[in-house]
Amino acid sequence: GVREGEGEACDGPTIARRMADELWQAALSFATQQAERALDLERTELAKQLVSLQAERDDMAAERLRHAARAEAAHEALSLTKSQLEEAASRVKLLEVQIAQSHVEATSLRQKVDQVLVERDAARQRYDDELKVLNSDREKMLERGAANERRLLEEVDRARQETKALRKDLADEARAHKVDLERLDVANRTLQEQADRLRMECITVSERLAASERRATEFQELLASLQSNTQAVRSASPKSRGPRRTRSTGGRTVKPAGDFA
Repeated sequence: GVREGEGEACDGPTIARRMADELWQAALSFATQQAERALDLERTELAKQLVSLQAERDDMAAERLRHAARAEAAHEALSLTKSQLEEAASRVKLLEVQIAQSHVEATSLRQKVDQVLVERDAARQRYDDELKVLNSDREKMLERGAANERRLLEEVDRARQETKALRKDLADEARAHKVDLERLDVANRTLQEQADRLRMECITVSERLAASERRATEFQELLASLQSNTQAVRSASPKSRGPRRTRSTGGRTVKPAGDFA
C-alpha cells in the first residue's frame, strides 16, 4: 500500500509536465501557422504591388514612346517651317530684284521723258525759227506744235501713271510677303515652344520611370527579407531541432522538463 501511494505521487508531476509540453507545442504550432499565414498574405500583397508597378512601368514606357513620336513630328514640322521660311526669303530677294529692276525701268522712262522734253524744246526752237521765216504758216505750225505738246504730255502722264501703278503693285506684294514672313515666324516660334514642352514631358516621364524602378527594387528587397524571416521562423519550429532526450520514470518514458522543442 505504501508503494502504490509513492507511485501516484510521482505520476502527478510527470503528467502535469507532459500536459505543459503538449500545450506549449500546440501554442507554438498555432503561432507558427498564424505567422506563416500573415507572411503569405504579405507576399501576396507584395506580388500584387509588383504586378501593378510593372503595369505602371509599361504604361510609362509607352507614354515615353508616344512623347518621343510627338517630339519627332514637331521636329519635322519645325524643319518644314524652316524650309518655308527659306523659300519665302528667296521670294523676297526675288521681289527685291524685281523692285530694283522696276526702279531701273522708271529711271529709263524718266530719261526718255527728259529726252522727249528736250526734243520738244528743239521742236519749239525750230518752230520759232520757221515762224520767223514763214509767217504765213504761223497758225498751222502753232496748231501742230500744240498738238505735239498735248500728245507728248499725254504720253508723259501715261508713263507716270504706269510707273506709279507698278510701284504700288510692287509695294503691295512686298507688304503681303512681309506679312507671310511674320506669320511663318510666329508659327516657327509656336512649334519651337511645343518641341521644348514635349522635351520637358519626356524628362518628367523618365524621372517617374526611374522612381518606379527604385520602388520595384525596394519591394523586391522587402520580399527577400520577408522570405528570409519566414525561413528563420521555420528553422525555429519543432521540426528543425534534433531528437528529443527521454528518461524513464516509474516505468514510463517522459520528456525532460526543459525540452519544449
